[in-house]
Amino acid sequence: APVLSLSALTGERMEGIFPTLRRLADKYRQRVATSPLNQVLREAVERHSATSEGRPLKFYYITQVGTAPPTFLCFVNHPNAIHFSYQRYLQNEIRKRLDFGEAPIRLRFRSRRPSRMP
Repeated sequence: APVLSLSALTGERMEGIFPTLRRLADKYRQRVATSPLNQVLREAVERHSATSEGRPLKFYYITQVGTAPPTFLCFVNHPNAIHFSYQRYLQNEIRKRLDFGEAPIRLRFRSRRPSRMP
């Protein structure tokens, strides 16, 4: 979150509050098309691939499923095998490349197919 230096007592630098709040609210409600999301995902995975027990994880595609906060659903072959540090890496790539600024980002992982019952 951004830090604003101001004084409630003297009113110094108070004019910066509302423009910052508007900018944050816009980022919080921002929507992104699936195509740019998939481009960011593809390039992020190419730069830094993920593995689970020595096998590469396959990322199929990503889509935005909600706003406030921006929520993304990523389809992958082994959703439970994604390490929290790799999830954070993907969140940071999305934030940086698609200009989400300081808005929190939720990233969910799901398999393309429902799991089979034995």
